[in-house]
Amino acid sequence: MQSFFKIVICTMLFISTVLAQKTKTITDNKNKEIYSVLKSDKNIKHGFFEKYSYSNNLMVSGFYKNGIKDSVWTYYNYEKEITQKYNYRSNQFEYINEEISKYNFVCKNFDQTKSEISFDRPPLYIGGSTLLYNTMGNIIKYPADAQRANKSGTVEIKFMIDEKGDAKDFVLVKKLGYGLDEESMRVLKEFSVNSWFPAIYKNEKVSAECIIPITYKLD
Repeated sequence: MQSFFKIVICTMLFISTVLAQKTKTITDNKNKEIYSVLKSDKNIKHGFFEKYSYSNNLMVSGFYKNGIKDSVWTYYNYEKEITQKYNYRSNQFEYINEEISKYNFVCKNFDQTKSEISFDRPPLYIGGSTLLYNTMGNIIKYPADAQRANKSGTVEIKFMIDEKGDAKDFVLVKKLGYGLDEESMRVLKEFSVNSWFPAIYKNEKVSAECIIPITYKLD
């Protein structure tokens, strides 16, 4: 019996040692992020994560486990209000502030007769509109050709968010040229990876057709 308890205790200590991996805190001033990584591999986030706005307000707080988002993440707008709480274990929202999670583009769905139907809830960007536009603004690079031509305006892209939340079938529906179309497509595809929650219709997840405007303006 004593040998049995010794084996159990040793096993528990081994598991605890594996789980309690040593981490290091990283401060990324460029992206306004503070997070922890494994000391054994600094490319793997493990532990707390926080992202701030350029006015130093908290925008995102969450937790990584071996490089994967884990448990409940909380998202804020610029007024420090909570917009969403998303559970990455259950892949479900625990809280949504519908009003401040809205964004300025339209998503539609059509039944088998091609008639437009109204969603119970449209597809949502996980993190809310504040994080969506912040992310978009951070990764957009104004093409040199467009700058030289003093070109500004709005590119529009149509795409699908399917019932799994995957964004696909990207099509340019309003073009500007000068490299702005290609940059818009790159940006939308980049920030759309694993970032959407599908639309809800009659308590079921359904696909949605969306058109998003991406506006360029030279100062």
